[in-house]
Amino acid sequence: MYDKDIYEKSYYFELDRIDKIHIRLTIPLTLLTLIGGSIINMLPKLFKIFTLIANGEYEYVSIITLIIAIMILFLMSLYYAFRSYFGYGYCYIDEWDKIDKWEIELNKYYDNDTEKVKKDLDEYHIDKLKECRNKNFILNNKRQGYLFRVNLFICIQISLIIIAYTISSYINL
Repeated sequence: MYDKDIYEKSYYFELDRIDKIHIRLTIPLTLLTLIGGSIINMLPKLFKIFTLIANGEYEYVSIITLIIAIMILFLMSLYYAFRSYFGYGYCYIDEWDKIDKWEIELNKYYDNDTEKVKKDLDEYHIDKLKECRNKNFILNNKRQGYLFRVNLFICIQISLIIIAYTISSYINL
């Protein structure tokens, strides 16, 4: 069995990771806002290209494919951004009032034998730290996975936006 401090440090480390994940989500959300603005800026060009294709000019299919890919990646990024931010119930250790009440009950049960009471409270505290640390670890890893996908999709979108704007400026759309 490990020292109680190790369990406390790992529990508080996972709680700290929650805040770090929240902080790391601000830049992708800002970039998604900018990407959304560039998609809105592309929509008139997209409609213009649709009319050109309807008139039989099929050389513009590649830029339509790029714009649709950007939109799909944008929607996927939004989905994963929301998944990394919402819908998580983290585990926390009990409030001190509850632990104090339980200590009073244990004192009654053990006839004020402080060693047994301390041992039971320590075991309970360590078990709760382990349980919460493990649950928070799993949730944090899941959230970081979603955040990784958001960042990956944003990098791909920015690359595709640069290519799409380069092509559209070259063909004067």
